[in-house]
Amino acid sequence: MRTIVAAVDGTEHAPVVASAAAELASQNGATLVLLRVVAPQLGLPSHVLTAGSVEPTVSVAIDEARRALARLQRELPPSVRVVLEVGVGTPWREICRVANLLGAELLVLGAHGYSPLERMLGTTAASVVNHAPCSVLLARTRSIFESSN
Repeated sequence: MRTIVAAVDGTEHAPVVASAAAELASQNGATLVLLRVVAPQLGLPSHVLTAGSVEPTVSVAIDEARRALARLQRELPPSVRVVLEVGVGTPWREICRVANLLGAELLVLGAHGYSPLERMLGTTAASVVNHAPCSVLLARTRSIFESSN
């Protein structure tokens, strides 16, 4: 295995996903690509849309995503080769695109234990599993039986 992509979000679950992927990368001598996707929001407040281009808003989000990935990387063992990537677009599509582009052999994602309604509507993880160009590992970050309170 040469390349593992770990798609992380901005939640408290990201370190669990990154840690699981780093362990696999270490065991297999693979490069770990930490990926965070910024999704431009169509429902931006009117004052943002009338102030000019939305591009600065996306730029700010990209910069924050890069800083968050760098913080996450510092928590991983220094022996793991890590590459940081920020994508822009629909999360599941961008995750699959990057995995394909990099020739990843494995994608690692978080499975947060969504409610039945959220499962019916679909999740990023479900879309990635259905469209990924490689194997997908879902790192469970909480039990589906835990209270969501």
